[in-house]
Amino acid sequence: RSVGALTGTLPNAPLPQLHSYPPPYAGMSIEPLAGFAGYTSPLWPAGTPVHSIQASPYQTFRREFANGPGADAGGGAGSHSGSVQQRKASSNTDELFIPYSQGMLGSFSPYRGMPVAQSLQCFECKAMATHYGNECPARFARVRGEAPPGWTISGPGAVVKDMAAWNGTDLTAAARAAYAQFIRRLSLMAHSNYPVTIDEITGSAPVDPRRPLPRPVWSGRGK
Repeated sequence: RSVGALTGTLPNAPLPQLHSYPPPYAGMSIEPLAGFAGYTSPLWPAGTPVHSIQASPYQTFRREFANGPGADAGGGAGSHSGSVQQRKASSNTDELFIPYSQGMLGSFSPYRGMPVAQSLQCFECKAMATHYGNECPARFARVRGEAPPGWTISGPGAVVKDMAAWNGTDLTAAARAAYAQFIRRLSLMAHSNYPVTIDEITGSAPVDPRRPLPRPVWSGRGK
């Protein structure tokens, strides 16, 4: 059969203008976002006047970390200070480490000699001057569904002290021994600045007090 014409006849009427074509995605405007040349937002319907379009609702989020072992919003001990926060964190983190504070281990905490500020508040359970968010028994209950030795679950994400597991401010030997299986079962890691081992928790006597490991100093000249 014969080959037809390669080009068609142009219509008598003028071609439609660019803005009359449908946008490539439903709801996408082909007009540039005001203040951001060349950017088009899928959030605005086609034909929305440029002057009425607001800036993108998304923003960079950088948390503000306070100094101290876990005084930040759940980030935990040794977090960097000096960052900028544009808005407050909307939810807790799930970060958990082997408990290390005196509030969790009593005299078997290697960091029992460090003073705890009375204004310190756990980001997870709001307890004052006791422990930190990344070792909080309530966070263990919320994230892992299990409370650490010395504590018992009292409701969804809530815990209370198991008074039978304590002798004053110290865990009983049986409660400390239970930490070995607890740490292994949950595959907990030691905090990089406040490391504690199973042997230090379950030993017959407390180890000598020590200071936390220093945080690394970054030169900012990576190669």
